Amino acid sequence: TIINDKGLYAVRTVGKVLKSYNKDEFGANKIFEFMRRKHILMDKENTQNHNLPYDKYNRYFDIKYVNIGGFYNSYSQPKAYFNGKGLKWFLHHLVKQNYITNEDRTEVANALQ
Repeated sequence: TIINDKGLYAVRTVGKVLKSYNKDEFGANKIFEFMRRKHILMDKENTQNHNLPYDKYNRYFDIKYVNIGGFYNSYSQPKAYFNGKGLKWFLHHLVKQNYITNEDRTEVANALQ
């Protein structure tokens, strides 16, 4: 209930916060790796679909287009953000899989507010 249902949470930011609770397993890059391994995010290097959710998990993410590059060679690239429902689901999933404790889940949710 702490997590704002209308908020968006960058996967990289969630990884940075989680790193302080489980240094061996998490961090920004490890979160992406973990979600690709669990087939939550696509693993299609050098494509627009890299790190985007599979259809089954779309309800947990919002996709925003961000500009990449400089003045002469900028382009838009899709980027996945957890929505509030998705962040709750993901943290619950981590507790269920014994990656973090239930107490850590509450602290992580507070840190992301």
